[in-house]
Amino acid sequence: MALERRAKLKSTHGYDKNAHRTAPRRPTDAQVLEDAEGLIAAWNEPQAKRMPMLFSPTIGAAIAARYWFLWVRCPACQTINAIDLRTLDHHPDAAVTSLIPALSCRSCRPYALFAELVRLLRTSIADEMRIGA
Repeated sequence: MALERRAKLKSTHGYDKNAHRTAPRRPTDAQVLEDAEGLIAAWNEPQAKRMPMLFSPTIGAAIAARYWFLWVRCPACQTINAIDLRTLDHHPDAAVTSLIPALSCRSCRPYALFAELVRLLRTSIADEMRIGA
């Protein structure tokens, strides 16, 4: 009786106790890190050339690849600032472009232009100054 019931469940509801063995495996941390680093590199390259932005990485991908700092530039006064993505209260699946309205220059307010995204880096501006000195 139990075997007939199990066979009926499999046929009507698609239930299979061995389904987890045939299901595709989730990517490992190393694969996620490699993909995230490739995505950030593919985004940084056109940004350096000031080419049109065709896509935008997510905040979670940037953090996973350890590119914690988003460099932004004010188009009016040309001030560059680095934003630590780890400190932001935004969903990890949000694109870094979703931060643009909140990143306007404080010096140029109340008529500040929207910030330009420069690049994602593993170091802040202060770290760059220490390395360069």
